[in-house]
Amino acid sequence: MKITLKVPIFVLSIIFLLSFFLTPTYPATVQEVITLYNQKDYLQSIEAAKSVINDPKSTTEQKAQAQLFLAQSVEGLKGKKEALPEYLKVIENYPTSKTQCPYAMYSIFSYYWNSHEYDQAIMILTKAIEQYPDSPLTPGMIWYIPVCYAEKKQYAKALEYALTMTVYT
Repeated sequence: MKITLKVPIFVLSIIFLLSFFLTPTYPATVQEVITLYNQKDYLQSIEAAKSVINDPKSTTEQKAQAQLFLAQSVEGLKGKKEALPEYLKVIENYPTSKTQCPYAMYSIFSYYWNSHEYDQAIMILTKAIEQYPDSPLTPGMIWYIPVCYAEKKQYAKALEYALTMTVYT
């Protein structure tokens, strides 16, 4: 006696899809996060970044970099204002990251600059310069402080700062 099992193709398709979605995912790498971000696949970049951040094997620097790209991906999807909390997480959660924190602070500054909130911009620039003086972004941040004062029409303060900023460089 021969028994034949006839399974419709759609049932096999459903089983295949379920096995695909139920397969455990492995933690992503920072390089995968960057690749997805560069491809403008922001949703996948965010998910991959969360995977790196939640992976106990990730180093602090890897988590900080993943958080920075998560913030940039949110910015790409929704805008800089919506990304501000994610940029702040870089600074709050990984303050020892001397490579990622200055970039997060510069992005926050950029939001305030474009919003014409110059007092906030000056505050974040000053904090970044003090906390990360060796960052390659520091000379540019120093330069923006007198420009912020000039935008506020505080020309004497802008000139004073511009004349003394060689102390910092």
